[in-house]
Parts: sequence; structure tokens; C-alpha cells
Amino acid sequence: MAISREQIKKAIHAGIGLARRNYGKWSLGWTLEESGVEGVLVTEIARKLHADLAKAEFLLLEVPIAKA
Repeated sequence: MAISREQIKKAIHAGIGLARRNYGKWSLGWTLEESGVEGVLVTEIARKLHADLAKAEFLLLEVPIAKA
């Protein structure tokens, strides 16, 4: 069964929380907002989303225009 809208919302919120906590630890207290490191945010959300995917589902973060 495909990932549900509720699972997606939960994964996004959990990923944001993880990104904020992890970056705070790595940077000795700096925040994502102060540093502008959206890659950390995207990665943690993607990890959470991927964990909820069914076996036949996959996750792409970026797709080259030629492949879209």
C-alpha cells in the first residue's frame, strides 16, 4: 500500500525535529535558521519518508529535466 498523507506529514515533522537536534549538536548550538543548511533538513525528512515507503515505492529528491 502506498504511503499515506498522514505518514508523509508525520515524516516531515519528525525529520525537521531530527535535523534541528542533530545540527544543534554538530554545531555546538547553532540553528538551521542561522546557518542556512537546508541540505540537512532535506536529508532527515527524506530518511523519515523512506522508512515509511512500501517495497515497490521509491523516493527521488531531484530529477533531471530530461528524465521528467
